[in-house]
Amino acid sequence: MDLDAEQQNAITMCVDPLKRLVAVTGEAGTGKTTIIKQTCDLLTQRNIPFALAAPTGKAARRIREATGYPAQTIHKLLEFNRPDMDEDTGEATSVSTPNRRKDNPLEQHIIIADEYAMVSTGLHRDLVSSLRHGACLRVFGDIRQLPPIENADLADPTSPFAKCLAMPNTVTLQNIYRQAEGNGIIEAARRINRGQFFTSNSDVRVMLGDAVLHTLYKMLEDNDTDWRTINNQIISPARKTDIGTVRLNSILQLRFNPDMPGKIELPRNKWEVKNRCFVSIGDKVVCNTNSYDLRNYEERYTDFDNAGVGYPHAYILAPETKQMLNGEVGVIVGIDPLGVLEIDFGDRVVELPPKVHEYNRRKQFFFTYDPRRVIELAYALTTHKCQGSQYDNIAYIMASCAFFNLSRPNLYTGLTRAIKHATLITDQRSLATSLKSMGWKRKPKS
Repeated sequence: MDLDAEQQNAITMCVDPLKRLVAVTGEAGTGKTTIIKQTCDLLTQRNIPFALAAPTGKAARRIREATGYPAQTIHKLLEFNRPDMDEDTGEATSVSTPNRRKDNPLEQHIIIADEYAMVSTGLHRDLVSSLRHGACLRVFGDIRQLPPIENADLADPTSPFAKCLAMPNTVTLQNIYRQAEGNGIIEAARRINRGQFFTSNSDVRVMLGDAVLHTLYKMLEDNDTDWRTINNQIISPARKTDIGTVRLNSILQLRFNPDMPGKIELPRNKWEVKNRCFVSIGDKVVCNTNSYDLRNYEERYTDFDNAGVGYPHAYILAPETKQMLNGEVGVIVGIDPLGVLEIDFGDRVVELPPKVHEYNRRKQFFFTYDPRRVIELAYALTTHKCQGSQYDNIAYIMASCAFFNLSRPNLYTGLTRAIKHATLITDQRSLATSLKSMGWKRKPKS
């Protein structure tokens, strides 16, 4: 594969064990994934132990599919425990801490982390603390994308990725390679980054009008794209408001799946009871947390102590059909009379039971939970939920009712999720606001 000077320089730096930190950034299509794969190839040839990770399960699966190398979430790499939650509010009642830290470092010599623009200050600190003596960190991402939400309330909201890019051993990729020059999505993305207005082209359709929802419905009627599949996605910058995903999903479900065969109501957490969720066969859904093992506790071990607790050395690795990652989108293909969901995530079908028997090692007690609580409709997803994913076609909707979520990074991130074609549905004022604002705004406290 032919590489330009910038890409070759990035690979050379990434495999150099004397460079403790290397940061690589570039717009969509500049070849970041290619550099990661080439780096992994060279490290494998040189027998240098490395780990590939990403902040979300969906992003980890995507980089694994793109490179052919195993990848996992940063939380799983660091062996974070799951915090206890308040059943009424959803707030964490215990601190989630990593098992991998300074006194128990990672074994690998080089850690490669993709989509680092999404990584918060706390997670970055935990990852750096987990490195063994002399180990190296390689971070990749697009600094123009949305920053981590967790950093918004910090005294210094600057993202760790931005700080890494301010250090030596940084590469900023300039040349676009995705689908060659002339890609309309890339052209629109570059104009967004400059704060410039743009119009429809061969790969991007801009639909301007004050009645944004009406324009969306018209697009759905006239467009032959099947938005029910996991390869195409409708995206909104907000969860609430008139164009938020909560409202859109209810409307789109009636449009795309009006008969609702096998309809059931999914259980919700106590703090979410107002948002009732009904699903049926054919519905498009998303997982909102990482579930690394959906088997009952008794199925996970070959040996137990007298209290029925499995020995760590006797753990049986969970098959992928018993794992469900945060951000993964699938289609329900079956619902049995007991409420068991069969969800097709594209590469596997996961069976989601209404009850899983679990054990809390920290507090030493057995309990049951319903994994269906983390399932939501996914006909429309927020930009943050889509970050780290890619789709053949996307439709991105903006309106002034989502004013606090309109920004250049949000629009850029949403539009560049598309590989083949993107449709932007908005009004003139919202587009101007997005192109002018460099960061999403928080609602003032009343």
